[in-house]
Amino acid sequence: MAHPVIKKNVHPSALGQSAPGRPAVGPGPGVDPRDGRMPVGPGVAVGGPTLVKQITADILDAFEGQVRLAFGVFSNFPVTYLWEQSPAGEDDWSTVAQSNGKSDLDVTPSETTDYRCTASNGFGSPLVSNTITIAGASVLGLTDNDGNVADDDLAFDVEDASRFAVGDVIKALGSDELMVVDDVTGTTITVMRGWNETTPEGWDDATEILLVHRAAWVQTGAALSAINNSPGGYNASATALDVVDGSGFAAGMLIQGAGKDEVIRVTSETSDTLTVTRERLGTTGEALEHELDLFELRPAGFDA
Repeated sequence: MAHPVIKKNVHPSALGQSAPGRPAVGPGPGVDPRDGRMPVGPGVAVGGPTLVKQITADILDAFEGQVRLAFGVFSNFPVTYLWEQSPAGEDDWSTVAQSNGKSDLDVTPSETTDYRCTASNGFGSPLVSNTITIAGASVLGLTDNDGNVADDDLAFDVEDASRFAVGDVIKALGSDELMVVDDVTGTTITVMRGWNETTPEGWDDATEILLVHRAAWVQTGAALSAINNSPGGYNASATALDVVDGSGFAAGMLIQGAGKDEVIRVTSETSDTLTVTRERLGTTGEALEHELDLFELRPAGFDA
């Protein structure tokens, strides 16, 4: 099962000492959060049977990114669980669920909300779990490429392409590189590498591919510059474009002319000349007139 990214893991202090004759126990050394298990501190006794704290997190529905938090306690007596949430980092907790003998909570990934669970078996002070914040990158699928993916590969195969859509911003688990899905054909995903000035990286086959952002691509901010090719501008297949000022363009940037539908990718800029690839994101080439304003395109709501 795919697992979320653990953004924060606070190890609370021990709440007491082990009962006489019973050593404190714990789940052992911390495990990589990608395995779904949060590193936890030692178990503690709270005036009665030993309670061992252990919190896990699994993505229930990879596409929607729902996460199940589970808080496990070992006790010889019935345990009451109280789930609480707080604005991230504010220590202002409110109850969202309570259960007896059931310790799961389904949540939507959010970087603005902390979660914790309090467990009580009626002896001494309740045991408070780790505090956890889960980031919202949903898992779209696994690569199935019959070999590793290199940092310059523009296409790779996945087990199930139905979850991918043209325009998705994606990344491989453990990588900082952002990619933009340019085409989905069969089980093959074609991407634009190194978007948003990130550095292309390779990864091993069978790596999880995360959905970072899905939204319509829109023109943002003021025009970066304008086409500078008097009198006629450029035809629909030109791949070298002179502009008035090229300083605002970066490799990997997606741009669009005012009033145009075609999406164009900048591969480089030299002395106010853009080298580009045309017809990105499934669009069709269009003529670019002299003095046509050019705008950067970004997915709506993407602020990273």
